[in-house]
Amino acid sequence: MAYTENMQVVSGPVSADASSNQYKCYARGASQWALLASAGVRVDGILQDTPAAAARAGQFAVAGVCKGLAGEAITAGNLVCALANGKLGDSAVTALNVAGGAGDPASDPVKGAFVVGRALEAASGDGSVISVLLMLHAGDFAAP
Repeated sequence: MAYTENMQVVSGPVSADASSNQYKCYARGASQWALLASAGVRVDGILQDTPAAAARAGQFAVAGVCKGLAGEAITAGNLVCALANGKLGDSAVTALNVAGGAGDPASDPVKGAFVVGRALEAASGDGSVISVLLMLHAGDFAAP
């Protein structure tokens, strides 16, 4: 069961109705927080509540252990990054550990993606809520 621990949050207005985006990844813009629309980009926080209209304040986890929404099956202990829909995944991080082919860091399109954190429990698939140890702005990941 997903849990939070020592979670630090900041509040700020969302750019659109976020009532169905709880536990998804967001980025801070000039004046509002926006749901991530592309994979592997820098994440500034994970939305912890459900503001139901643009410009309403949302609570964004920025440190500690928070809840996150998986977009695919995730192995406990793996690093996770943001997928195109603001959900979390570990397949892009795992792919970088494969030498040659599509997972080769030299040719992989997710090279340069940013780690959001570490999955503290497994996700069975899309829609699972898991606990994530946030490591925002840890930099891009690379193959060992």
